[in-house]
Amino acid sequence: FLLFIKASFTIKSIFSTWALAAKSGTYPPNSLWTSNWLDIIFDSIFGTPDPLFWIMDAAVSSQLVSIPSIKGSFCIILFLIKRLNYNYAIYRNFMKRKKLIIGSRASKLALIYANRVKDEISKYFNQEIIIKKITTKGDTKIDIRLSEIGGKGLFSKNIEEELLEKNIDIAVHALKDLPSFETKGLKTNCFLKRNSSNEVLISNSKKKLKDLVPGSIIGTSSFRREFQLRNIRKDLNFKLIRGNIDTRIKKLKNGEYDAIILSKAGLISLEMDHEITEEFTNSEIIPSAGQGTIAVQCRDDDHEINEFLKK
Repeated sequence: FLLFIKASFTIKSIFSTWALAAKSGTYPPNSLWTSNWLDIIFDSIFGTPDPLFWIMDAAVSSQLVSIPSIKGSFCIILFLIKRLNYNYAIYRNFMKRKKLIIGSRASKLALIYANRVKDEISKYFNQEIIIKKITTKGDTKIDIRLSEIGGKGLFSKNIEEELLEKNIDIAVHALKDLPSFETKGLKTNCFLKRNSSNEVLISNSKKKLKDLVPGSIIGTSSFRREFQLRNIRKDLNFKLIRGNIDTRIKKLKNGEYDAIILSKAGLISLEMDHEITEEFTNSEIIPSAGQGTIAVQCRDDDHEINEFLKK
């Protein structure tokens, strides 16, 4: 809309200038009128000359010298204006919706993420916003490593199915839980500001990694974390731990482990970062790709949602 207004004022300004030139008897050749002012508009609005079309120079007078004749600029301006009107119509239709349904895992941390997305959306959408809790395979299989039952996607597949079946309008994920390749028919190109991507250690004795007693039991469900920690301390033992963050901390305090490794972002969101014993930099322990980032996913063909998320 703003681009259209700018174009209108630019056109008016150019016509006014040419009207003055006409009064002094310096009309440009008729064939140059359209192409010339459209090229000037293109340059004025976007701040760059039009590189897409060939140029012919034509000297007409001392006041209008070497007017470029740009072929095709008219089509570009029309396309841009029509595109702006199309996008605005889609956005306007979205705002007429009576409600919006967000799909999320049912864990405490996942719901915090979903509510953050809800808060952001509510700044622009004043209708009802519902968060639908969805149980995933990763939530039910808590006694085995994720890599042994499918790996990436176990926390997202069920939510994506709900999205594809149009039972929800958008899905909220921890980006690190998503597979590397996008699911067909879905699009993930909206993200909230990234939280910390660092890994942290929580130990019962409040000792840092280098100070833990040899043979100490470290809880982790990630081969990535285990491999890197073994390179630092080969004398430690590693044991599988699954469950939500508060569940893992409870197991630690019950004496099942001497220390556990978690992501800092989750602890901050749950306001449990006071439990942290030691924080590792990305160079000390490389985090999972996308760790600390909340991703918003929608259907690829839902143009109204796509246009809204761009806002």
